[in-house]
Amino acid sequence: IHAVARRAAGTSQSILAVADLKMNLLTRKVTRGGPAIELTAREFSLLEHLLRSPGRVLTRVEICERVWDYNFDPGTNLVDVYVQRIRKKVDGDFPAKLIETIRGVGYRIRADATTAPFRSTPTKPKRGASRGSGTMAIRRDR
Repeated sequence: IHAVARRAAGTSQSILAVADLKMNLLTRKVTRGGPAIELTAREFSLLEHLLRSPGRVLTRVEICERVWDYNFDPGTNLVDVYVQRIRKKVDGDFPAKLIETIRGVGYRIRADATTAPFRSTPTKPKRGASRGSGTMAIRRDR
């Protein structure tokens, strides 16, 4: 029943989108903010895999098995190189970065991505913040 419903929906399943990044699976066209982005077959497949699970962290092992159809060699940086290439093409000139590295785990497309820029590193609390101000100060006794 679900398969029939998906087939009946047609075009809704053929376009993946997060923020202003759009991927048409039928025409294999990728755009971000208007202009088309040229991707190789592997880059397209990797980006598609990320776009199908926005917000979900995909491990390097999972990406390698799904995109390249073989077991992951922990000594290779193949996935890292391809993600870097896609980043240059997709995130390069935009203030809001959509592809996020989860250190030691893998990569994800930000599900909460908007066209506004975001800070990739958390801000540190100000020293001496009062307790009732709504901010949390970290105090370390030495």
